[in-house]
This record gives sequence, C-alpha cells and structure tokens, in this order.
Amino acid sequence: MSRNNDNTGSEPTRVVFKNLWTFGFKNDLLIGGWIFFWASLASIFIPIWPLYQAYHSVFVLHNTIEGPHTFDDICIEYYSLAVMGLFFTTGSLIFMRPLHKPPKKPLLGWISWLRTDEIFSAWHFFLASVPSVFYVSVFLADDIKSLKYWLMMIAAVFFVIISGVFLILTYYEYSSHHNQWTVYLRKIFGKRDWIEQHLYTDWLIGLWICYYGCILITIGSFSLLLFYIYKGKSSEYYLMAAGGIDMLLFTLGFAYLIAGSYDPYVLPSSPHL
Repeated sequence: MSRNNDNTGSEPTRVVFKNLWTFGFKNDLLIGGWIFFWASLASIFIPIWPLYQAYHSVFVLHNTIEGPHTFDDICIEYYSLAVMGLFFTTGSLIFMRPLHKPPKKPLLGWISWLRTDEIFSAWHFFLASVPSVFYVSVFLADDIKSLKYWLMMIAAVFFVIISGVFLILTYYEYSSHHNQWTVYLRKIFGKRDWIEQHLYTDWLIGLWICYYGCILITIGSFSLLLFYIYKGKSSEYYLMAAGGIDMLLFTLGFAYLIAGSYDPYVLPSSPHL
C-alpha cells in the first residue's frame, strides 16, 4: 500500500504535486476525497439562489419570467445541477469508505458489478455527469445556431465520456485485464518514460484524464464568464463564477488523488496490492 495511503507516520512522499498542503493528514487520497465532498456539496447549493429567484418571482410576486427561458426551463436547468451535485456528494462519501483504517466493508459487495466501493463511487460520478447534457440542452433548444451553446454541449458530452472512461478503468482494476490501457499505450507509443513514470496503472490514466478534463471545463467556465461580462449579461455572472470556482475545487481534488496514487498501487480494495 502506498505511503500516501496511510494516516500515520511522516508527511507523504510525493512524485507529483509535491507542494500541495497536507492539512495535517498523511493520506492524499483522503484529502482529495474530502475536497471532492465539499465541492460536490457546494454544487448542490449553487442552484438554490437562481431557483429561489424564479419561484419568488412567479409564485410570490406573480411576475412573468422574461427572456428566452421559461420557468420550466429554469427548473430543468438548476434541478439538473442539483442532481449532479447530489450524485457527486454521495460518490465522494462512498469513495472515502475504504480509505479509513481499517477499510470498511463494501456497501454492495454482494452485487458482482458493484463489488467494491471504488466501483460504486465511480458509478455515482458517471451518473452525476449525465444531467449536464440535459442542462445544456435547454440552452441549445432556445438557440440551435449558437456557437457558445454548441461548445457547451461538446463540453458536457466530453464530461460524460471522461466519467465513463473513469468508470471503465475502475472496472479494469478488478479484472484479469488489469492495466490493459497501459499496455495499449506501450503498443502505440513504445516504452516511453512518461508512460512508465505516470501512466503505469489504469487508475492513474483515469485520474489524469479527469484532471485535465476538469482543467478544460474550468477554463471554459471562466471564459464564458468573461464573455458574459463583455456582453453585459449580469444574470449569467453568478452561475459561471460559482461553477468555475467549483471546478477549481474538483481539479484540486483530482490533484490530491493523483498525488496519492503513485507506486506502490494504492486502491485499498485492489486485488493487485
């Protein structure tokens, strides 16, 4: 088990992201899990303010919502975000279960395709990504020719894809095809140093894909924020700013998960320890 996967002893020895704070913990995976939890919890509460404004306007002030989005559109948008946050929050809590000493028994270990908490949490993360497509669909339906909405849809689909890849790679860890994706990379690129040092397990490949995916989505969120500031659309400031900051937290969480996942292999329930 990795030195980073221990709650006792000296500070964790890292291969990457060496300057990350430890916050008094000796377990980078646990730190990453808690950052994921708080970022996920925040994403549940982010939609509360715009939903409150919509409900207050329609049911208290009896106003008609002006603009391209109807009241139903707004509900679909922000409830989708809340559902995403809920799945991410529960997934984060499940992911942290086997990181404690001693590891807890898997919640659904009696179901073969949910036999470890890592797989169960990966399913939550995948399901959390799906509502993003519904969220963007509302915008795209209002303006099918809008380039920025198509870019948002591409980002949402990319989000679902990388979450699905992460789920598949988690399954690979618990099968005879362990590290199969690493084998594919070696066949394509040869025995490169960057593969042997940073992509030598399927789990690390999945984490790096998610990390860079989060960076791209974060850049996209803040780019849209700057675009809306330029256009003077103040109604969009809150969501883009809050979403961008939340994605920064997810990116930081992945950095800790990566830092805690280097040799020796670290998944607590892994049959390959």
